[in-house]
Amino acid sequence: MELLLAGLVTPQAGQLVVKNRIYAEIFNPTWIEQQLTNLRPYSQAFDAWLSSGKQDQSRLLRGNALQDAKTWAQGKSLSDLDYEFLGQSEDCDRAEVQQALEAARLAEVEARLQQEKKAARQQKILLLVVSLAFLLSTGFGLFTYRQYRQATQREIAATAASGSFNAYNRLNALLQAIQAKTKLQSLNVNHPYDPNLGCRI
Repeated sequence: MELLLAGLVTPQAGQLVVKNRIYAEIFNPTWIEQQLTNLRPYSQAFDAWLSSGKQDQSRLLRGNALQDAKTWAQGKSLSDLDYEFLGQSEDCDRAEVQQALEAARLAEVEARLQQEKKAARQQKILLLVVSLAFLLSTGFGLFTYRQYRQATQREIAATAASGSFNAYNRLNALLQAIQAKTKLQSLNVNHPYDPNLGCRI
């Protein structure tokens, strides 16, 4: 429209024809390509997306490129294809951001699960060590108690044996003394006393 209003081109058979050959030299296909690029900052991606039959999602805009294109498009009257391209770009960008968030959340859950597994493993090891220490201390306590009982029983047996031995020896000594006295008395009756020898003969 600007070219028509400026009088640089004229419509002929449904096409715009340059009025002057000098203008044709200046407004050549290179100039047209530059102008289209200036019109659409995303023209290369847009053209590639159109060439793929709107199927190549790798050509859609993402991140900062999408934000720049949306900023550029504000206040402009764009074609339906432009709005479709920008809409699909926004949907794709949102889906990728969602996937990245899900992946980050999944990684965080996985890390937390690994940490909990590690803590549970450490608790099991600690419980095993404490149980082993308890069993060892219990076994040592039982062994010490058994040794103490055996020592006490030996001491009681030794004391009883000593008492029995002493009682037996006293009884035995008493019996021997009685027997000796009896023998001596039997010997004294039959033999007279000799004052020179100091005993009975």
